[in-house]
Amino acid sequence: MKTILVAEDRDASRELIRTVLTAAGYNVVEARDGQEAVERAVVTTADLVLLDLYMPHLDGFAVLAALRARAEYAHVPVIALTASAMAGDRERAIESGFSEYISKPVNMAYLRREIHRLLGSPEQSSPEQNSLEQNSSGPDSSEKLLPVACKESDDLTDDARTARAGGSL
Repeated sequence: MKTILVAEDRDASRELIRTVLTAAGYNVVEARDGQEAVERAVVTTADLVLLDLYMPHLDGFAVLAALRARAEYAHVPVIALTASAMAGDRERAIESGFSEYISKPVNMAYLRREIHRLLGSPEQSSPEQNSLEQNSSGPDSSEKLLPVACKESDDLTDDARTARAGGSL
């Protein structure tokens, strides 16, 4: 099973992402801030990292620099997530070494597609296996159950977790 490190300071956003990704078959390791993301990355080598760009202690750019300095993260895909979608932000993130840039609100179906594009299916252990499993059975069942929205509070209801596809964070 592939592991995704999710670094996001908002509890509700982290829970929403975790719910979607675990339903899709990924193992999720969570961090509440940039410093914790670096600490988690040291003990668990993730196959992909989702980084909020603006978090306490270390921002996403500092976390990315710390990760890229480690040999095991030199080629791991890192996706920037941000509510700041100003002109030039995407270019700055990509030039800094992020693999992809996704602005909030995050469309969960789009996020899953991007993760699948960068990693392949959750159970594959290496990109080389992608060609071996191209004849698999198509989209997984979690396509039907995607969270609709992230509430302002940190409490997500069961309805928010199990709402139909098309939701966003």
